[in-house]
Amino acid sequence: MSRISWKTQRVLGGAALACTLLLTSAVPALGAVPSSGASSPAVPAALIHQAVTAPGTTTASVTAAPGELVAATPRITGAPRVGEKLTAIVGYWTPGTRTTYQWYRAGQRITGATAKTYTATVHDMGKALTVAVTGSQAGYTTRTVTSAAFGPLAAGVLTAPVPKVPAAPKVGQRLTASVGNWTAGTVLKYQWYRNGSGIKGATAKSYTATASDRGKALTVKVTGSRMGYATKSVTSAKSRAVAAGTLKTAVPKVSGTAKAGMKLTVSRGSWTTGTKLTQRWYRNGAAISGATGTAYTLKSADAGRTITVKVTGSKAGFTTVTRTSAGVRVQAAARPAAKPTPKPVSTRTAPRGKSCPSTHPIKGNADSGIYHVPTGSYYSRTTPEECFRTESAARAAGYRKSLL
Repeated sequence: MSRISWKTQRVLGGAALACTLLLTSAVPALGAVPSSGASSPAVPAALIHQAVTAPGTTTASVTAAPGELVAATPRITGAPRVGEKLTAIVGYWTPGTRTTYQWYRAGQRITGATAKTYTATVHDMGKALTVAVTGSQAGYTTRTVTSAAFGPLAAGVLTAPVPKVPAAPKVGQRLTASVGNWTAGTVLKYQWYRNGSGIKGATAKSYTATASDRGKALTVKVTGSRMGYATKSVTSAKSRAVAAGTLKTAVPKVSGTAKAGMKLTVSRGSWTTGTKLTQRWYRNGAAISGATGTAYTLKSADAGRTITVKVTGSKAGFTTVTRTSAGVRVQAAARPAAKPTPKPVSTRTAPRGKSCPSTHPIKGNADSGIYHVPTGSYYSRTTPEECFRTESAARAAGYRKSLL
């Protein structure tokens, strides 16, 4: 509705005449007639404070009141739960209207929530939301309309991918759960299972398979929690049966002097922690009886032979492994120095005048064919033709012993 008012002054017996006119239709312009179907409900601003002059009057002043905006009641769309993005649907407003927004929680203004969309937070859980839409346009009265209550809001739903574990685990292998992308801010907890039974203490993201897991399938359950959201648990698919582990090994090394009577020692190197190690020594590939220590003293039987040592590692849940050292050649025994062949000692020799040498004391008388020993009665009076070392040598030469 538009109001037009004016004042006129005319001398009528000294009295002034004032007149006010109330119009119920729009006045587009002075002297103009609205066309059929015109729907503008407000007086154009151009008419405000227009001055007119008419015969018999002094001045006229026209003032137009602001127009009224057409405004639809907004509504809220989206899932009524924490973490969801909600949108204000504003409906039809007078063309050219600029709209602003303010979201409310249980009737209380939400600081900073002034966009057309709003993502529900943990603070909204259990409460209803509304949105107020304010429209403004030059020449119109600013107008605010509020939506119906939306909610109360339920707990949010966490994004929870199914975790994965290595498909073919082995004993001793460190396994790590691949959890994917959960809702930001979610706190995750873990529980590993062996053939469906929880493994005591296995509550970290990673787990090292033990001997108890051999031949069994493993899974991991991941549980996510966040304030304002419903806690959610998801479990991985089963792994294959856990296989025997592979030991970390080292090639043994032998040190020492490779000579009979000397000691050889084996260095076994670094193996998987907890591995039980044993060793056995070999001579030319054949096991040496009783030689099972980390040291071995070489014997004469080892001279000229090749000595090796085998180290065997074993651990529960792992495949047993044997590693062999490089061979060590033992020095051959030194041959004893050859003894000089003694010169043969002659059993007979020539006399020295009437005497025989001390090495051949027996005197032989060729004329009589008799030999005399030093203790004989005629020994000193006999002049020998031959001297013998032994009586047997004299007899062999054809002599007989003196009777005296």
